[in-house]
Amino acid sequence: MVKIILYILLLSVLGIIAFFILLNSILHRIFHHSPVENKRTPDDVGLAYNEIFIETVHHKKLQMFEVPAQNQGKVVFLCVHGWANTVDNFLEIAARLVKMGSVYLLNTRNHGKSARENSMTILKYETDIRHAMDYIEKKFGENIKIILLGHSLGGAAALLTASDDKRVAGVVSISTFSDMEKILRQGFVKSSLPEWFINGLLTYIEFRIGRTLKHVSPAWIINKLDVPVLLIHGTKDEVVDYMEMEKIFKEAKKKQAEKFVAKGHNHSSLLKDENVAIAIESFIKKQFLNK
Repeated sequence: MVKIILYILLLSVLGIIAFFILLNSILHRIFHHSPVENKRTPDDVGLAYNEIFIETVHHKKLQMFEVPAQNQGKVVFLCVHGWANTVDNFLEIAARLVKMGSVYLLNTRNHGKSARENSMTILKYETDIRHAMDYIEKKFGENIKIILLGHSLGGAAALLTASDDKRVAGVVSISTFSDMEKILRQGFVKSSLPEWFINGLLTYIEFRIGRTLKHVSPAWIINKLDVPVLLIHGTKDEVVDYMEMEKIFKEAKKKQAEKFVAKGHNHSSLLKDENVAIAIESFIKKQFLNK
């Protein structure tokens, strides 16, 4: 009888181990992608720049393009890319921003020349952003106003960073989703996973990252912010539906957030639209320079 009980216990333990191995394997496939290379540098849009490398966790290096302002004012800009591209998507916007302050274009781990990472999450994005902010604060001092600009997942990470770090003076979030659980669940459904397994997987993700998915979702975060936010979205976004911006905007405090609609643009094409750059410039001047 004792042998049977021990045998059942052994099978149960092995089953649990196998289940967690399966979960980790699925998570690795979800959050891992091949390194994304830079296609351009600031030189391609006529900007003088320095290529610098800063340190993040585990002594890993992050690539950052530093575009110095000729007349440095009281604001500095830190730009962060999305999941499947690098920060060179921000070059056209950077060309306008640098008239108001120095611009830093950050490649998080697994992007550009930054260190490789097995998997990337919104929290790892935030960690890399905060290390970049450490560098900026050390160079410009504690009184500098750091404005974060992020595209897609980078936009969500910028909002999350603003909720956790008081050094963030403002956020421009572009093509960002509203609900982290929703976007993950949609991806799992496309993989034909059963509902019960998806629920377990989402719970396990929360366990692994140490936060609920609700608490890393832009629609929840924005209501907790006390800094100005500009939301930008293209009406033809094929990756994150345009209405996601409206959902985020709806949750913002009164007069705290502004929005700009990039008509006819998809998920990334809006980053090269001069009208988008002008809208960002107007927001910065209104909120930080003309007061």
